[in-house]
Amino acid sequence: MNKNQLGLTLLELMLAMAISSIIAGGLTMTIFQMFTGGIRSNNHMIAVNQAENAGYWVSRDAQMAQSIIFDDPATGGVTEFFTLTWTDWDSNDVHRIAYVLLDIPDSEVKNLQRSHSRNGNPIETGIIAQFIDPDPAKTKREVGGTFTLPDSGDAFTITGGAVADSGTITVAPGSISVTVDGGATYSGGATGGTWTTPAAGGTVRVSAGGAGAAGVWTTTMAGVTVAITADANGNAAAIGKLTFTVTITLGAGSQAQSETRTYEIAPRPGLW
Repeated sequence: MNKNQLGLTLLELMLAMAISSIIAGGLTMTIFQMFTGGIRSNNHMIAVNQAENAGYWVSRDAQMAQSIIFDDPATGGVTEFFTLTWTDWDSNDVHRIAYVLLDIPDSEVKNLQRSHSRNGNPIETGIIAQFIDPDPAKTKREVGGTFTLPDSGDAFTITGGAVADSGTITVAPGSISVTVDGGATYSGGATGGTWTTPAAGGTVRVSAGGAGAAGVWTTTMAGVTVAITADANGNAAAIGKLTFTVTITLGAGSQAQSETRTYEIAPRPGLW
């Protein structure tokens, strides 16, 4: 044995242990960040995919729709988020697409289910999007649009559907006059107001009180159709669109990720 060979002092040993602890802690933190970062990235990719899938199906169906109803009570007491219907021009087959937000056990988020029937016969039912945030400010649907009545006498009519409906009319610039029929009501003036159609067939006729009336209309339930009823030279227009906003929320805590998408869909011209 070499008597000149010295061992480690206590100070050197403690210093080596401290350096090792720092290195091990750094490695552990790096591995943890990589792990949690991977989960966040995966959650975000899933959220984007689910939001885009919901938008794809809703846009596809809404572009075919001739009518739309919000909160339509379905068979079995399930309240439908919204329902789209149309009739094929060549076969007269009646299609009905029902979208329903379904509860997930022990979860605050929901699934979006799409059910398709033809002439009252079920064709297909499936979940098109998961992890839907049901907060009405984050996942919602609205129907409305614009109208242009360039000449005095130009008009369009809002016709009530099978469910009671209500909405607003706003005009700027120009002026309008409104007449109602079939139990419909209007409360407002030449610059706009609120309307209701409490029964099917009730009508709200919006006529230009002067040149250049243009504005917007909205519905609450969307159980209505909107169409031009008087136009001397074909330049008046009423346009409707469905605005669908969906928010997907996935994960919890630092791993939570959300994705919000808004889709504005115009259906077949002149049918809403």
